[in-house]
Amino acid sequence: MTMATLYTGRRAHEDGVRKVTIKSRSGAFETLDNSWIVPYSPFLCKMFNAHIIVEACNSQNSVHAIKYICKYINKGSDQAIFNLRSEGYKDLQTVNGRECAIYREACEALHLLENDNHCDETMEEAVQCQSPAKIRDLYATLISSCGLSNAHELWDKYKEYMAEDILRRLQQTHANMTYNQHIYNEALGKIEDKVMAMVGKKLSDFGTISPQRTTENEPSDEIIRETNYDIPALQQQVAEFVPRLPPE
Repeated sequence: MTMATLYTGRRAHEDGVRKVTIKSRSGAFETLDNSWIVPYSPFLCKMFNAHIIVEACNSQNSVHAIKYICKYINKGSDQAIFNLRSEGYKDLQTVNGRECAIYREACEALHLLENDNHCDETMEEAVQCQSPAKIRDLYATLISSCGLSNAHELWDKYKEYMAEDILRRLQQTHANMTYNQHIYNEALGKIEDKVMAMVGKKLSDFGTISPQRTTENEPSDEIIRETNYDIPALQQQVAEFVPRLPPE
């Protein structure tokens, strides 16, 4: 099957204009022409039994197109996952006669990739207006789909935003609760669950830390409270109260 059979082009307004008059719901008559028609693929529409708009995204650097599509996850629950199928996988990893260890290395050798700044910018934009759950979903999608080279750095930079709802939940019963490893671990667990559902891999497969899973999967609130020590405050209490103890 060729690309010509998959995609139909957008016909210009002046290119063989065909007009039709229809009656709208309000009772008024409307005249429609080619400018009302969106690009579509009859093959895909029939295969998925859905309305599917097809646009060809092309630029000198295809990363711009991927960034454009992926950023739409900030506008709702939609997400973009890209898979590449080829009969010659080794050919894709070979650059100038040398076989690269991973596809990303081959793309970097061919200067086809930008750095990860656009992913950082996407996260920075999300933390301004999205809920912690949405930010976790975004991070999971970026890890699964965009080949991040700094996944762990992004986690360290934005982990508090991704764990904020967990902290707020625990503060309802433990008012002095602050961010700690148990809270971060729970956030990592939620992110890894999302990644597993999307691509069937763990966070460690993408160069960042995986959550520590327990039998119950997550620690109880009591365990978190008991291990959430404020060491400087405790040291201050010791320095204050020990001198008040009566001699033996």
